[in-house]
Amino acid sequence: MKTKRILFSSTLVILMIIGTYATASAQYASQVSAYVSLPSHPRLLLLKGEEKALLNNIQNDRTWTNLQALLEREAQKLTNEVPKERVLTGRRLLTVSREYLRRLFIMSYIYRTTGDQEVLNHLKKELLAACNFSDWNPSHFLDVAEMTLGVAIAYDWIYDKLSKKERKTIRNAIIEKGLRPSFDPQYEKSFNKMSNNWNPVCHAGMVFGALAVWEDDRNEARQVLNRAIQNVPIAMNEYAPDGAYPEGAMYWEYCTNYTVLLIEALQRALGTDYGLSQSPGFMKSAQYHLHMFSPTLKPFNYSDNDQVAAVTPVKFWFFKHTGDTTLLYNDIKIMKQRTITQLKSDRLAPTILLWGSTVSTAQAPVPTQLMWTGGGKNPVAAMRTSWTDRNGIYLGVKLGKPAISHGHMDAGSFIIESQGITWAADLGIENYYNLEKRKVNVWNFSQNSTRWDIYRYNSNNHNLVTFNQAKQVVSGTATITGSGDDPMNMWVSANLKPVYGSQIDAYSRTYALKDKSHVVITDNITTADATTMTWNLMTAANATRISDKEVLLEKNGKTMRVKMEIDTPVSCEISDATPPTDYEYKNKSFQTVRFTSKLRRNTSYTITVTFAHDPVTKSL
Repeated sequence: MKTKRILFSSTLVILMIIGTYATASAQYASQVSAYVSLPSHPRLLLLKGEEKALLNNIQNDRTWTNLQALLEREAQKLTNEVPKERVLTGRRLLTVSREYLRRLFIMSYIYRTTGDQEVLNHLKKELLAACNFSDWNPSHFLDVAEMTLGVAIAYDWIYDKLSKKERKTIRNAIIEKGLRPSFDPQYEKSFNKMSNNWNPVCHAGMVFGALAVWEDDRNEARQVLNRAIQNVPIAMNEYAPDGAYPEGAMYWEYCTNYTVLLIEALQRALGTDYGLSQSPGFMKSAQYHLHMFSPTLKPFNYSDNDQVAAVTPVKFWFFKHTGDTTLLYNDIKIMKQRTITQLKSDRLAPTILLWGSTVSTAQAPVPTQLMWTGGGKNPVAAMRTSWTDRNGIYLGVKLGKPAISHGHMDAGSFIIESQGITWAADLGIENYYNLEKRKVNVWNFSQNSTRWDIYRYNSNNHNLVTFNQAKQVVSGTATITGSGDDPMNMWVSANLKPVYGSQIDAYSRTYALKDKSHVVITDNITTADATTMTWNLMTAANATRISDKEVLLEKNGKTMRVKMEIDTPVSCEISDATPPTDYEYKNKSFQTVRFTSKLRRNTSYTITVTFAHDPVTKSL
């Protein structure tokens, strides 16, 4: 019996060892081998000899020809610039790092495509100046990531034009100021296993650096690549299940641009992206971004996002890999309606040509889907009456929860644009630097954080109902409970109870775009205790009180009526959207409309608010 036990134990140990070995082998098989063979320099994004085909594609489209010429002029202009110095803004070097990335990427691209010697000479000066910094500010690791990315691209793309001494200086800087600090636990923890945009942005910078110096520091470079392949999926899970990115449209651009740069670097240098591009929801996410823009090309700027619309380089990568030209509808309109000269300030501008030069910009097909809904951590919905009518109605809905990267207390809020005017607005992003200077705990998302005292972050200053002016519950999640996409009656319903906790017994809200003419917001509320309800509206128009339950909004000679229906007395107050402190944005273009009513305990209410250009006489 004892012998059998020994044999059983030995067998178990052997099986455990075999199992562990098999698991480790399987994991290792998906990682970068020490013996992998990389292309010679240049190996990042644009391989040696690919310039000719790229230029041929560019010559076939006037927009791309103009963009190429713009970048050539910008590169020439940069030859007269003095390299930036290592000057921090607050705790960040990010502005300097991003300017170096812009200069290095544009100048190295123009040298690759034109052979301009003057550009090459100044490019070397800029490159060596960056490498002579004492460090790239690892305490705020985004600064290191963006600097490393720019230095790595330039080093790789002009490798054959650098002297041995120059190569050594640049290579050492990439390793000592980029790669090695990334393994210091105090810096690595800020990005390595994070689920927000820091993860792919920082890993992308390190991967570019590692591939650039592969032959000189293979072991460390392998660690960088394997770490990225293992941990970037943590952040890519945020795109699941259908592409709605939790941090919003602007941060989608930032995160996704760098995620794709990382994917492309691996694919071009190693022949595989290790399955990253197939992460659930990722390839669908360009649809999310497409629908987050209004008819006037303003982004739906919920949470820490702004309303600056620009051409998004990564959208051209999605077109390249899906063949869906409708994804470029907004970007091509932006280039045609505004001007491509703004692209000279985009630090990733060359990627537009690398990924987009095969598409004709003559006319992007018009998308056909008028309504889009997405789930995940921050569910959203967008409805519109038309893609081609600039005066059409757009209704954007934000659900989810406050306690999420760059989140606001905006779960349940919405925006409305019609006739080119934003009638129901989101104030958007606040200035991080100003808040940090005043010791606001801006990156603390707990319930009692001083973050939520900021005017633009607080639930009282979004298009929401509040009870006794209490703040939303940051850990609660508002979810979509139903939707309909009939063009004459598009709607989405949501359960908002979780973000109000014990403030209310039950709460659902329905957002509807009806008859292609008006928007109806319906709140069904059941109280637990007696409470004061405030129905808040932030608007970019001028508001005038018509009655306690009706307001007229006016801007640029156009009007919108906002009418409330509720079976209880209401008072209406209109004021400027002025914050209580001197260090927040002044919100000069915005007003608040607040409908206030006393609600009885243990009572159910239906509150209907209609937004219409003309009085709606038919039953709603």
